Amino acid sequence: MSSSAPRGAQRAAVARFVLTGAALARFFAPGAALACFVAAAAAAAGPLIVPQRPDSVSIESPPAPLLVPGRAAPVDTTLPTPQQFARGQYALGQVMERQGNLPGALMAYRNAAGADSSLRGPSYAAGMLEMKMKVTSRAADSFREEVRRNPKNLDAARELGIALSAEGKHTEAIDRLRRLTVRAPSDDRAWYAYGVALASAGRTKEAESPLRKAIALAPARAIEHRDLGVVLAQLGRVGDARTEYRRALAVDASDPSIWIDLGNVESRAGRTDSALVAYREAERRDSSYALAYEAQIKTYEQLKRPDDVADVYLRWVTAMPDDLDLRLRAVRDLANLDRRDRALEIARDGVRHRQSSPTAHVILGLALESYGNSREALAEMRRAESLFQSAQDVARVRLLIASMRRSAPDSLRAMYDADSLAHPEPTR
Repeated sequence: MSSSAPRGAQRAAVARFVLTGAALARFFAPGAALACFVAAAAAAAGPLIVPQRPDSVSIESPPAPLLVPGRAAPVDTTLPTPQQFARGQYALGQVMERQGNLPGALMAYRNAAGADSSLRGPSYAAGMLEMKMKVTSRAADSFREEVRRNPKNLDAARELGIALSAEGKHTEAIDRLRRLTVRAPSDDRAWYAYGVALASAGRTKEAESPLRKAIALAPARAIEHRDLGVVLAQLGRVGDARTEYRRALAVDASDPSIWIDLGNVESRAGRTDSALVAYREAERRDSSYALAYEAQIKTYEQLKRPDDVADVYLRWVTAMPDDLDLRLRAVRDLANLDRRDRALEIARDGVRHRQSSPTAHVILGLALESYGNSREALAEMRRAESLFQSAQDVARVRLLIASMRRSAPDSLRAMYDADSLAHPEPTR
């Protein structure tokens, strides 16, 4: 039962206009509802295991120069050789990566590789970071360079195949990984990468054999059981897929992606309750894992259970309180599901969490407007206007207010007229 305040068909039409995306597409920058208000979060990742090059410097320090009374200390004008510079940059990159400064680490690795064309390691390290940062074309170039410098580096050869597959260059990726399995027939990771590349190319039936080979060779690796389960599910062998997911969970029940895949299999088999249990387990394992919430919301929407959708959104914004794009999405979707009371609850929580955020006030204003409280909605929009620093952002808020004014019923004309007098448009 909706608890939104009745305001008549005209107010409902206004609320739908404001919150279904049409108004947002008009008043905010193209490409994203909050493109002008929300900075993208930089991805965080742990350090890579890259063999550190031994330092060739002697542990004995050279004797200090003698100082002549009355003469300043000598200045060392010796410049490092390119090889010394490269090693220094490589070491710096490793330190920066451990500290979580991935862009800085990547730059240092590239400097190292550029300064010494024979140094092994930095191109591989750069490629691994580029894969994390989803720059697959650059990653493929980096791995290709590492293979040139060190043809015996099987890890670089494998990662090159993976990067090529991610780029969509399936023929080259499959060929390289197939040859790698010949060179290293006992390396389960080579067989696994080969199987994944085949599956990515749509050659699903062929992918099963190398994935089973990887599992037979490996110490128990959950990811190999998981992806074999994906292949089996695509082949329609739901029971076998479920078995592989259970085996993967026996190895590592903390991986939320396995629970998501299991839930998807259960959902396709019509076992909705089991699917929801798996999705909730994924959320429990990682409260920041967006797919866990997405899967639950989609399922509850299909079941026409808006209260459960609202509960999932509330848990999601609680886990990710600074994600204003998410908060706006929750407000919009819940208003469209006629749960404007829960949308308003989430919007108010956003302002409590970030009082000084103009975007949080915009979201609350939209929620209040959908709920039928135009006075408070207008006040929140004016607060947002006063908090924005960019003239462009201020102009967008004013356009949004103007849209609300045009759509307002006659009973609110006086309120909007008074607001216009209190906030005159700047003269050009």
